[in-house]
Amino acid sequence: PAVNIHPSIFRSNTTVIADPELASRYSLKVVLFDLGGRVVKEIEVPPHGRSVLSRDGLTAGTYFFSVLANDTRVRSGKLIITD
Repeated sequence: PAVNIHPSIFRSNTTVIADPELASRYSLKVVLFDLGGRVVKEIEVPPHGRSVLSRDGLTAGTYFFSVLANDTRVRSGKLIITD
């Protein structure tokens, strides 16, 4: 995939790595949802393609994410935050 989030199980933060060509051509963001489908966090991915998704304010548990390029979903998946 052109965008990876690693590690998918984390305690304090995880890294978003996007293909720099994709990140420089499109407005990329990562949207994090709780199990109820509510948006709990959004981060922009800068043109160089690397960003950090921090746990700040989120409790331990399972979350779903979508990566959007110009508001079109290009990837989705699951993240787990541990204590």
